[in-house]
Amino acid sequence: MLREKRLRILFYTVWFSTLAVQCSLVGLSGDEAYYWRYSRELAWGYFDHPPLTALFVKAGYYCLGNELGVRIFFIALCTGLILGLEKLIRPADLKLFYAIILSIAFLQVGMVWGGGMMAIPDFPLLFFEAIFFLLYRRYLEAPEWRVSVLLAVTISLMMLTKYHGILVIGFTVLSNLKLLARPSFWVVAGVSLLCLTPHMLWQVNHDFPSLRYHLFDRSVNPYSFSYTAGYLGAQLFILGPLIGILLIYLASVFKPANDFERGLKFVAIGTYVFFLLMSFKGPVEANWTIITLIPLVFMGYRQIDGSKRLKSITMYSFAASILLIVAARLVISLHLNLPVGRAAKLNESVVPWIWCANLRTQTEGLPAAFINSYQRAALYEFYEGVPSFSLNNFWGRKNQYTIWDTEAGFQGQDVALVSNWEMAGLDTIRIAGEYLPYTTIRNFRSSSNLVIRSDLEGPVHTDPSAELITQLGLHETTRHTRDYEANPEFPTTISYAFFRGTTSIEMGGVSLTVKNGMVGDKKSYPVTIVAPAEPGRYFLYFGASTGWLPPGINSSPVEVIVQ
Repeated sequence: MLREKRLRILFYTVWFSTLAVQCSLVGLSGDEAYYWRYSRELAWGYFDHPPLTALFVKAGYYCLGNELGVRIFFIALCTGLILGLEKLIRPADLKLFYAIILSIAFLQVGMVWGGGMMAIPDFPLLFFEAIFFLLYRRYLEAPEWRVSVLLAVTISLMMLTKYHGILVIGFTVLSNLKLLARPSFWVVAGVSLLCLTPHMLWQVNHDFPSLRYHLFDRSVNPYSFSYTAGYLGAQLFILGPLIGILLIYLASVFKPANDFERGLKFVAIGTYVFFLLMSFKGPVEANWTIITLIPLVFMGYRQIDGSKRLKSITMYSFAASILLIVAARLVISLHLNLPVGRAAKLNESVVPWIWCANLRTQTEGLPAAFINSYQRAALYEFYEGVPSFSLNNFWGRKNQYTIWDTEAGFQGQDVALVSNWEMAGLDTIRIAGEYLPYTTIRNFRSSSNLVIRSDLEGPVHTDPSAELITQLGLHETTRHTRDYEANPEFPTTISYAFFRGTTSIEMGGVSLTVKNGMVGDKKSYPVTIVAPAEPGRYFLYFGASTGWLPPGINSSPVEVIVQ
């Protein structure tokens, strides 16, 4: 017992401290900086995610004020996740359990940087998932009111961290429909909904941006077999190239002994099947299935611990995996330059303060607009304190800067614009292995908050190269109004583009220049557009171009079928 206690203390101390050291040595990733930017304006929701990630970042940054501060609560929650797993599994062989944990690449190297140290929603989600299953087991044994309330609060915290939590809840209930007959189940559901009400109201007040983005905007590409193949291939390696394959196999052959274990298997298998089906709709990111980690480790340990052969395979896997993982963490933490493949981009990405300082020097500290890059904008503001924002166009997507309408505060000012496409005659700045052009715009003007509404209702069926006449209405979405006539060199004109997936097939302008009196006047303005020459299914977008800047995302898509 004493040896187990010492081993436990040693493991958690080394785990937490090594991640903390790594946090202090590695620069923020773009997503981490974006969540830090969230934390500066706390709200009940954000464009991409629920609010808890921002709250954890806010608390940590308030205490420490650096990269470690941004990540400190995520390190703690990742450590707590492992402790929760240990309580859930109750391993008789601690060394075997820790060997499995240390073999899981996601917890250590993660998707890009240092795994458990990353300030991303996945780790709070997994922590609350572990707590959920601990409480769910107690609830099945004795549904006391205190357990029911704690279960409801945990469900709410899981959902307020990342929307994937709904799959954990849904598949758990699906595995045990007898729950629906329990009055306490409806108490849990009611308290959970009550806790989630502020976030749901935020979604309603902002026209459901998260729902629109995750269910519709991510799925505009036509199906490609590479989506499904990429999804299946990634799942074999997301947990680790060796242990991941073993855990997935063991989950598939696991025979649940009770309702609790059946719930774990439903969550694991159900999640994989759900995202397999989603791959037929569009690309699936590898880490979306990370909620399977807890069920997989639980089911895997139970079978490995009872088999000498599986124990031997696991320990060989641990030995090989730990060497690769430690090597990767050293390369990242010590900023070692690897002269191979795409390593240059990784080498420079772990030290973002270098390009941030160079850009500030070159632009003399002007506020910065980054074309289609909320990540670079957030990184630049974090490291240099220079106000920055993402300027989005047809080839990007909306993000939290759209909801904030950050660019409204820079109308009429001089702004440094960093582009993401080649522009002849401009100086460039090297950012994460790429040379990006930049320039200064005097009397900056933009119109991202302008909404263009067309009377076309999809699907519109038309002939190749046919002319379509539509009526456009103009209004603004936020309290920030624009002066569309303030810079004669940057007039606002209307453009359109036909997209097939994320690829623009045909673009054009219409004879319509926006004047101040036209916005919100409830009038309709007729314009003529030309359909693509090739038959096919397209999505038509209208955008406002300010000066030579590309058209913004100012309309909802209209489906057009060219026959």
